[in-house]
Amino acid sequence: LLALLCLLCLAACHRPNRTEQLLGSRQAAAEQQMNELAECMVRHTDIDSVQLVASRTDGVYFFFFHNNRLIYWSDNSLNIDGVRLPAGTDWQSVSFRNATGVVKQRNIGALNMVAAIPIAWTPIDSQSFADSYSYRPIQEDEARERNFWRRAYLRTRIFYLITILLLLAGLIVLIVNLVRARRFHNLSLPYKITTLLWGVLLLGFIYIFAMSVLYLDRHYTRRQQQILQQKTQYIRYALQQSDYQDLDSDSSQVAILQEELQRLAQIYRTDIHIYDATGFLLASSTPQLFEQGLLTPYIATDIRLTGSRTHEPAEDQVRTELINDKPYLTAYTPFMNRNGQTGGMIEVPAFLSKDRMAQERDKYILRLMPAYLIAMLLSLLLSFYCARLLTKPLMRLKRSMQQYRLGETPPLIEYAYKDEIGLLVQQYNALLQQVSEASARIAQAEKESAWRTMARQVAHEINNTLTPMKLTLQQLQRTKNTERFDAYFEKSTAILIEQIDNLSHIATAFSTIAKMPVVKSETVDIAQKLTNVIALHEHNEQHIPIRYIGPNNGIYARTDNEQILQVFTNIIRNALQALENRPDGDIIVRLNEIDEHVQVAISDNGEGIAPEVRDKIFTPNFTTKAYGTGMGLVIAKHIVQSSGGTISFQTSGSGTTFLLTLPKAQQEG
Repeated sequence: LLALLCLLCLAACHRPNRTEQLLGSRQAAAEQQMNELAECMVRHTDIDSVQLVASRTDGVYFFFFHNNRLIYWSDNSLNIDGVRLPAGTDWQSVSFRNATGVVKQRNIGALNMVAAIPIAWTPIDSQSFADSYSYRPIQEDEARERNFWRRAYLRTRIFYLITILLLLAGLIVLIVNLVRARRFHNLSLPYKITTLLWGVLLLGFIYIFAMSVLYLDRHYTRRQQQILQQKTQYIRYALQQSDYQDLDSDSSQVAILQEELQRLAQIYRTDIHIYDATGFLLASSTPQLFEQGLLTPYIATDIRLTGSRTHEPAEDQVRTELINDKPYLTAYTPFMNRNGQTGGMIEVPAFLSKDRMAQERDKYILRLMPAYLIAMLLSLLLSFYCARLLTKPLMRLKRSMQQYRLGETPPLIEYAYKDEIGLLVQQYNALLQQVSEASARIAQAEKESAWRTMARQVAHEINNTLTPMKLTLQQLQRTKNTERFDAYFEKSTAILIEQIDNLSHIATAFSTIAKMPVVKSETVDIAQKLTNVIALHEHNEQHIPIRYIGPNNGIYARTDNEQILQVFTNIIRNALQALENRPDGDIIVRLNEIDEHVQVAISDNGEGIAPEVRDKIFTPNFTTKAYGTGMGLVIAKHIVQSSGGTISFQTSGSGTTFLLTLPKAQQEG
């Protein structure tokens, strides 16, 4: 680890400084631009032709001298006034009035071109602006910024934090639902509508808030510019109403003008600088700023009054300038002489405090944010309510479809509006009526067909019974008055009684089918019903164990609350009868939930159902036992199918399993 740290330190030492890299790139750009300027100066004789070329490189300042007199400067931020420039054409270090940097000179005919690159600005002493109105807020602003978070800043950030937490909570809820649904298209319709509505509203709020903050900053700046322009016009009017109709560089006149500027500065509480027609400082209310080198004694390039055909001065101009690396506003207005011509420029600077701007912005945000938060919460609730309102008829359609059973009275949905959902509800109700009518016709046809089939079967069974009874009676008639009559009479009466009992069984079975109960669909706890039936049969005569695999309660299905017991009892009794005389008999009952259904499996380990009778298991009056009517499984199938479920069986030589499926009940919390 120590060796690695040493290597990193060595790499850091050998790595070029970012300042050196920036200086190198600026030097290369300055040399290329000096070549362009030299070519431009060869083609053109006036200095104005090179202004655009000289002002397009950031961080590089160009100065042109003629006979050691400064005649052009590309920017007025770097103060080279009175600085002795070193001789030579290579880059050399120089200490300017307000910075340190490097310079490079090049002679172009009678002109001396100097390219200067500041490396570090001279720190401003806290007492430098003590007597200034315009620049004093620079120091005060820095002091206020260090403690600003203790005031409105903290409250504003609390609102920001609350807003971010709300957005994060909404985003987490959306992500959780997306993870559960795996895709956005799999989300429920209310969630889709809520997400889309709130997303659009949220984007609208963010846009309005961002535009509001941007407008506040621009409005504050624009208002300060307007105030500065008005103040500048007042000062110009005050000067022109005095005796200074012509700007004169005479020292005595300058001293008097300077006293007048100091008087006006106290009245308007601002610094005032006046430049002559050549762009050099003539007088100032705070001359010490220029004497200390904090400000340059030449005007900004695009405010020059003479020697420029491309940048004519406007009536009033407000621009941003730099003192060291700190921006400030300054307003220029022309000073008109007695002849109505521009004799100079009046400059009134003003530092645009970031602290005051932030205070203005945060004051507005403190009033705006609570309304925004309330609007966001209301929009979320409103979007959720609208989504529920729009999808409520669809949810009713879903529940109605789930609960509807053939043969029942169709539950029509009432919807008073004639929108798209209303048309869907109307079509659903019409279709439901058609299905109900069709199902009634089908049920009636099935009932009639079943009765015809049953009548044929009963007639067949009765004929099968009456035939031997007829033959027996005929034989009995033939043996009348013979010696065999008494013996045959006893035998015949026994046969007739047996056949009459068979007819009674047939009549009973037919009566059972005729009285087939109507199934009432309702919510039933299948787990509880199963455990009750198993508890009733677990102490059977054969001592056959009945094992149950599943919960004891809490599994709900749609079926008849009473008749489902008859189904479970019948199947378990059949299983017990199939395991008679088997010491290893075992019955297993399983309860599972599969998708939208509840499945019950009742298994035994008997010999199974013979292949030749498997197709007749659910046939009326069919039974493999010596007793019974053969109607138990028929009734069980009727109850299960009327509940909307299915019943089937799987059998082999190692046992039989009856499978029952019932529709799962929709539990509403």
